[in-house]
Amino acid sequence: MNLPEQKKTRSEVRRSKAPAAATMALLLFFMTVLRTSWAEPLPGCHGPQDLEQAVSSHPSAPAWTALGEWFGGQHQLPCATSAFEVALKLAPDSWQSRYDLGLTLLNAGDDTRAEQELRKVLRLRPGILQAHAALGVALSRLHQTDAAIAEFRIVLRSDPKSLAALDGISKAWIEQKKYTEAIAILKGAPASEPLELDLAAAYSGTGNTEEAVHILSGLLSGDPSDLQARVNLGLVFAEASRYSEAEAELRKADALSPNDPSVLTPLAMVLSRLDRKDEAIATLRKLCAIEPDSSDAHLNLGIALADEVQLNNALQEFSTAIRLAPRSAIAHYNKGRLLLDMQRNDEAQPELETSLRITPRFAQSWYLLSLIARQKGKDSEAVDDLRKVIAIEPGNAEAHYMLGRELLNAGDRPAAITEWRKTIEIQPNYGEALYNLSRILAQTDPAEAKQLQDRFIRLQAEQHVMDRASMLGNFALASADAHDWPQAIAHMKEALAACQSCSALPQLHKDLGLIYCRSGAYNDCREELLLAQKLSPGDADIEKSLRILAVQ
Repeated sequence: MNLPEQKKTRSEVRRSKAPAAATMALLLFFMTVLRTSWAEPLPGCHGPQDLEQAVSSHPSAPAWTALGEWFGGQHQLPCATSAFEVALKLAPDSWQSRYDLGLTLLNAGDDTRAEQELRKVLRLRPGILQAHAALGVALSRLHQTDAAIAEFRIVLRSDPKSLAALDGISKAWIEQKKYTEAIAILKGAPASEPLELDLAAAYSGTGNTEEAVHILSGLLSGDPSDLQARVNLGLVFAEASRYSEAEAELRKADALSPNDPSVLTPLAMVLSRLDRKDEAIATLRKLCAIEPDSSDAHLNLGIALADEVQLNNALQEFSTAIRLAPRSAIAHYNKGRLLLDMQRNDEAQPELETSLRITPRFAQSWYLLSLIARQKGKDSEAVDDLRKVIAIEPGNAEAHYMLGRELLNAGDRPAAITEWRKTIEIQPNYGEALYNLSRILAQTDPAEAKQLQDRFIRLQAEQHVMDRASMLGNFALASADAHDWPQAIAHMKEALAACQSCSALPQLHKDLGLIYCRSGAYNDCREELLLAQKLSPGDADIEKSLRILAVQ
């Protein structure tokens, strides 16, 4: 499992850690129906004597399929894959064997091949709803989210209560940050723990931490040993930057299931956010010792080491991750990114290209290849790569800005202006785009150039204020995590004084209100939250907190 991804800022684009989180609940669903996955038999693959004798004496497709099912049940996925491949050589039109192969590849993480096999299943038998749902999972993991949603919709049109499709489509919408759509479909869904977990994740995405906590706490009140609910509660607290509470929940999860990778991975992330980097790295090393053959474990350790500038050690971990999972696009991407940071561009390029052969719509890899092309003086190649980024992520302000810069260098001034206008349309406070656009328009449109320049100057002044207010706000939150309420309140008031009317004002009032609530000062809490609500109407977190205060 990859480290849970936090909200990205523009400066983090080059250090993107992972694609979105895997749809584990849906995969668990498929594993219950899997009768799983072997071209020629692999050395070391030994099944029960009766099944081995059947494929030896009567090497038929059903015999090989039965052996594949047995290997799948034992989680020997390479052996199962080989068995199903032999079955398909004997009976190429067997949709069942091909379906089993597709599911096995999906569980083995070979999403590209899984997609190919599942599409073949649907050409043979278009009405197989399970195949549409499985294809949706594969497409989600390949970052083809719209196509995945289309597959889940096919299932839901025939079976509106399909847990697998509801789980898949809600996760896809959450990945797209379409939280209201996910909430709407999940509110009317059948009672199911995986769907309640999805609903909590959707509420957390909207910033409604309290509703997410309410759902997860309800699950835990019914079953305090519910590991997934406990882990998810920790993740919700982490998403809300309540890292001390996140650590507490994850420690409880660790007590429920010691040395569990699904617990240790987010725990390492939280420790890192608490600036306990050494503990985070030690936790990830422990995870690698528990699961030495886990590509994801080595990948996450590599990411943590790279963040601490232990570059050679990080490179070794990324190489190990690739050795264990040669078709892991994210592992090749991270190795390429690190080599680029180490200015070893000639080694970085093939890693990034490999990631794109595996996952062609991997926008971050195209972006880094554009940087390499630019440094080599291959301007037209850099432009092509950036256009590919934008085709995949039309709202990527960084890519639009960089494309504008490349087009200007190539002498295409009008196209550069178009790209920079798009940049500030997506991200109005993109300083470099405002500055460069004001300069390039100075001769042709002095009035607009002056407006843009004034915006840039105001942005610089506000950024200075924001930096100080943000720093003080972070001090306040750290003190609150330590339950030092007087210090937390003092820091937050200082942040408000520094901010004055800066854009962070609603968040600062909200944070101060929540600190008052957590310290038991309910009247002060209500006052600050009402101020925050005036500045930011419709904030679900504030509304929820005020409703709770009404009964205090």
